[in-house]
Amino acid sequence: MSPSPRSNVRLHPLRRPLLMSTIGTLAGLLLSTLSGCAASMCEGWRAFQGGDYASAMKNWRPLAEQGDAKAQFLVGLLYEDGNGVAHDPQEAARWYRLAADQGYAPAQNNLGLLYYEGNGVEKDRVAAAEWYTRAANQGFASAQNNLAVLHTLGQGVPQNDAEATRLVHLAATQGQPRSQFLLGAMYADGIGVAPDPSAAATWYQRAAEQGYAPAQNALGLLAYAGVGMPQDRNAAAKWYRRAADQGYAAAQSNLGTMYLVGQGVAMDREEGLRFVRLAAEQGVAQAQFALGCEFLHEPATAGDATEAASWMLRAADQGFAPAQADLGLLYATGRGVERDPVAADMWLALAAEQGHAIAKERRRTLAKTLSRAELSQSESRAREWTATRQAHLQTIATVSDSRE
Repeated sequence: MSPSPRSNVRLHPLRRPLLMSTIGTLAGLLLSTLSGCAASMCEGWRAFQGGDYASAMKNWRPLAEQGDAKAQFLVGLLYEDGNGVAHDPQEAARWYRLAADQGYAPAQNNLGLLYYEGNGVEKDRVAAAEWYTRAANQGFASAQNNLAVLHTLGQGVPQNDAEATRLVHLAATQGQPRSQFLLGAMYADGIGVAPDPSAAATWYQRAAEQGYAPAQNALGLLAYAGVGMPQDRNAAAKWYRRAADQGYAAAQSNLGTMYLVGQGVAMDREEGLRFVRLAAEQGVAQAQFALGCEFLHEPATAGDATEAASWMLRAADQGFAPAQADLGLLYATGRGVERDPVAADMWLALAAEQGHAIAKERRRTLAKTLSRAELSQSESRAREWTATRQAHLQTIATVSDSRE
């Protein structure tokens, strides 16, 4: 159950990048442009900081109606988020467009995101790319990042990993942690550049030091495996802990595993199980599998096969081959679940298709005891599961492509 050093990072456009993690990002943008601002603009900003969005709107709306691009953008932001006014993406798009047409880069970026999502406007990936490009050409980091994603996916622009990497590098050098993380992932996986683990570690570290949890976890993976940097299990545990304390599920799973085996930290089964359970409850298949194994094999919990089977099923349903293989065995023996040789064969077959050697051997043994009708039923169930899984993954991809 050692954490893999691979990043396996999907590239997604930034969701409302000006408010990406805290209000501080938006504060930096505004405070850099509001020195000597009109009293109503400053009053609106103070109200916004205090969570009084209705007062912010009261101060910004008149300025927006007078053509102030920054105020138009901020009014659009309030409408998009439903702060101080009813959520109205169409009205948000209208205000963003007014500011975008004046060349205001943050509005161009957010209007591009609305077109990408089809939120308040008809979905149009070409239009999204055009608005991202206008903002990116002004050096706006979030737009550079978003345009890079479209080049990676080939949506609205030609697929071009090298151009994507160039754009992400521009954003990363401006200090944006998510772009630094994505650039690290590109170096780790060889997307648009030759694989370079050392460069990956460098960019991950820059983002990690800014508190970006995915980068902290990724840096932990590299430190754990000694890829791109000296192997250091203590450092790995430190970075996992920082990300885990932010609720980042993958890091909770990795840290929990280290506590269970005593790598980088003193062995502490209770603490390990706490972190593994936190990750499992957030849907991390590896953590769900690890928790199932604990309930099956560890003396303190062994005998609770029903609980083990429950966690194995959650992981198996996500396509995690080791869980599918063990779940197949549970169904074959009736441990923790009602004995069902057909279900056993189905789960073993699914694991075997992913190259799980033990599942292949178990299935060969089990198949000798099944009738042709039972084998046919197992194959039918496996096809149905695969079709359902593929449809689910497509839904996830459609949603996650437009979310932070």
